Amino acid sequence: MAGPVEYALGETQRHMLRLRADSVREVFRQLDAEDNGLIRTEEMLNVLLQVCPDISVEAFSQLLDESDLCEDGNVNLQKFTDWLFSDEFAPRPVWLATEGPGNMNVEPPKWALTISQWAAFVCACTLHKELWSVLEASTDRKAAGHVNLYQLCDYFVRPWTRQTGNSIALLMNSAEPLQTELMLSHAWGEDILQA
Repeated sequence: MAGPVEYALGETQRHMLRLRADSVREVFRQLDAEDNGLIRTEEMLNVLLQVCPDISVEAFSQLLDESDLCEDGNVNLQKFTDWLFSDEFAPRPVWLATEGPGNMNVEPPKWALTISQWAAFVCACTLHKELWSVLEASTDRKAAGHVNLYQLCDYFVRPWTRQTGNSIALLMNSAEPLQTELMLSHAWGEDILQA
């Protein structure tokens, strides 16, 4: 994103929005009457003002003018989210395959990880110490002090699998998907390190 846009919104305001991203998404979805990922620009300003009241109308207008977030007077949630977190996502690990068989081509019982693979994946996420600290401190839909699975999904899984058509499990087992032997579950809102 161009420098003037980031300056217009302000890094502190952008950071506040990042910490409240789930709230932004939820209000956005409530306003997205047609369920097409678009809301009117005026509605988007209201969403942002609810979440981060010190955003100025001028900064928001400049953001829309200098970016591709706006389509025919509507703001695209996916483009907004991509912009908001464009420099926040952890870099993709070099060991994670960029291609796999695709979730559409593999039956769900073969979307599996070994326990060692799960532990290695979570460990790879924790190595991004600065981002991990920000996520731990966040109080968006959780108490401060831990990272939950919602955050792991938003900040690691989605960016690392985006446009691959594959889950983390299929990328980690791209040569031969693993047959599930046991399903373990964990409450998404709780501490991921307890899993």
